[in-house]
Amino acid sequence: MPDDLDRIASIIGRDPGVWGVNALQNDRARREQLSKAVSLIRTAQEIVIVTGFPIPSSTPVRAETDGPAGSVALASCIARRGTHVRLVTDPISFPVVESTLRAASKDMSVDALASEEEMTRWRADAPLDLVIFVERPGPNAEGQYRSMSGLEIPDSAPLELLASGVKSIGVGDGGNEVGMGRVADLVRRSINHGAEIACVTSTDALIVAGTSNWGAFGLIAALAVADADADAPELEVPFNRQLLRGSVLGQAIDGISLKSEESVDGLAQNEYESVIEALSAAVARAR
Repeated sequence: MPDDLDRIASIIGRDPGVWGVNALQNDRARREQLSKAVSLIRTAQEIVIVTGFPIPSSTPVRAETDGPAGSVALASCIARRGTHVRLVTDPISFPVVESTLRAASKDMSVDALASEEEMTRWRADAPLDLVIFVERPGPNAEGQYRSMSGLEIPDSAPLELLASGVKSIGVGDGGNEVGMGRVADLVRRSINHGAEIACVTSTDALIVAGTSNWGAFGLIAALAVADADADAPELEVPFNRQLLRGSVLGQAIDGISLKSEESVDGLAQNEYESVIEALSAAVARAR
């Protein structure tokens, strides 16, 4: 398993040249965090996956394609393992997450929460012991939520509060996502606008990847190799094209191009999918 995890960590750490992912987490640290995240997922009984990143430079504000597809794929993987899993997002991102989930034909629920009061009521009715954040904006030291360009995200729901008192995993790619509090000093020193955007909320494990979808796919692959005899149907390219198509049908936009298109962070389709294919091959090799 160590060799397999090393391979997965290297694959998802591929830097597409967008933010500078390897300044925040090298392959060795990524492998350690993957191992810790796998342990947290395998021992949890009730898991919530939180995603949705509104892009403030779009008019009107819309959620991006990075996050929902990876979250739905990871939810499918976890549910297939027999663990109860739900999805949570904010009202702006809800149409995207719902449409992505519908495209996957998965029988799961997604809830939109906007305020701390709503989260408190939701938590009272929904027991959980692990929260996984995939490309979810987190607060900086001033309590503001900012995009990678430093723009403030208006009316961002404080969904990081859902992890209060329970274990958590963060998946991100730039430094402004929930979980990046573990490497906040590196974000401030190494990332453009780092002093403005650095999230101060930490998680028990943190996966930094070239895109957050890749990080979620890396967790799927790591879970598969941990089970030795498991496969990973969520790492099939046609399934992932279906997920991205669902996100766009829900009015998602590419976070770089700001266009409503089936792409992630401005990457060409073959570059984006090459990571999925490499992860699938790594799983097959481990069997």
